[in-house]
Amino acid sequence: MSFATLNFIFIFLPVVTFFFYFFKKYRFYTLIISSQLFYFFEGLDAIIFLNLAILIGFYLRKNLLFSLFLLFFILIFFKYSFYISNFFDIEVLSFLLFDIDLRNTTIFAGLSFYTFQLAGYLLERKNDLDLKKLLLFTSFFPQIISGPIIKRKLFLKNFKKMDLTNSKSNDDYKLIFIDKLLPNFLIFFSFGLFYKIVCADILAIYSENYSNYIFENHANDKGINFFIFTLYTFSYGFRIYFDFAGYSLMAIGIGYLFNFQLPKNFDEPYKQTTIKGFWRHWHITLSVWFREYVFTFIKKKYNFFSAIIITFFLSGVWHGAGLGFIYWGIYHGILYLIYNRFEKKILKLNFYVRLILLNILIMISWPFFDIGFEMYKYSLINIEFNIKNFYLPVNQYFSYFYFCLIVFVVYFFDEKKIIYRETNTSNSNLIYNFLKTPYFIALIFAFSVSLIKISKTFIYFRF
Repeated sequence: MSFATLNFIFIFLPVVTFFFYFFKKYRFYTLIISSQLFYFFEGLDAIIFLNLAILIGFYLRKNLLFSLFLLFFILIFFKYSFYISNFFDIEVLSFLLFDIDLRNTTIFAGLSFYTFQLAGYLLERKNDLDLKKLLLFTSFFPQIISGPIIKRKLFLKNFKKMDLTNSKSNDDYKLIFIDKLLPNFLIFFSFGLFYKIVCADILAIYSENYSNYIFENHANDKGINFFIFTLYTFSYGFRIYFDFAGYSLMAIGIGYLFNFQLPKNFDEPYKQTTIKGFWRHWHITLSVWFREYVFTFIKKKYNFFSAIIITFFLSGVWHGAGLGFIYWGIYHGILYLIYNRFEKKILKLNFYVRLILLNILIMISWPFFDIGFEMYKYSLINIEFNIKNFYLPVNQYFSYFYFCLIVFVVYFFDEKKIIYRETNTSNSNLIYNFLKTPYFIALIFAFSVSLIKISKTFIYFRF
């Protein structure tokens, strides 16, 4: 089930919230059942393998290596089933009650995320969550599909808060919900929905049209227009950011409804001027996971160079099957090493030079995710500089206005002030103060809902 659907926004979420607040004694079970139901919409096989992973994490937790082996075996099997099928020449595999068509298997949404979350829990070696808590820790519906990846300590802290033990009466309880939790939900969810629908899904019109253009020209052995390919690269780069950042904001907002504070997962990454800064602000919880459980271990065993290359290589493998993801990971590893080697010289450059340079270097890596290695290679080899063949899939005046909006949101919109409210801007800037008002929040929510029919599946669902 997607957050960006009318059924989720106006049926599923209100019903779960109603049961959570009006049946306090069963609050814990409300979240477990709703999380299981939420994931059940991904399919019966998806819910079975989710709970199988949880059972492995609970009953085999004392045998760390074996439990990790089983968890990652399931992940690798479904993620790379097509390649496994070709290598062993097996088309159908029978498992329990299922016949798995290896050459047409799609990865379950959220499989990579909950596998890493469970693995992180096991690697902490605490093993103090009972089965019910581990069930909620792994399957909590706001973040099971695409994160943020949370740790046991944060979960336990939030688990205590969800009971609102500081409330001495029902009146205090209502005040906490009305004064804090509900407003935070509306702010984060509305901006997240705006990022997803108005930004990511309209950008998809451009990126998908241009990617189809690339595939068609490849099939007909034609050249690739440089200007079209450039606009495709940037439209997809912005799209994947808004798509994933939008999901993360909505997840944080939904968490607030149940007094569960999820961590920030994106922190304006395209405003950074070094690759190190970018990876500290992009997909933060996954970056932390790789740093703590992969990079640190390899660095101690070998050296910094090996740790960076292997970590980014594994990050590419985690994101998906195919050479494109591997090259994407290696590219970022090499880029990280280059920036690390010449960091002092790079920092002497003008701020805007560093910003533009890094953004270009980041953007040209995203086609690996979308069109894959072969199409990317074909595009670069057959590039043509011909402005006459350039076209826009949408009205040009709308396109000019829309890309100005995207540039404003990416580079000038201040999330810390407007969404996270980390700094006080009262009486300092009329525009920022207006963007923080309930009227503007209601406006972007209503506008996003009005366009919800164009919503597409979140890109990270397939990771």
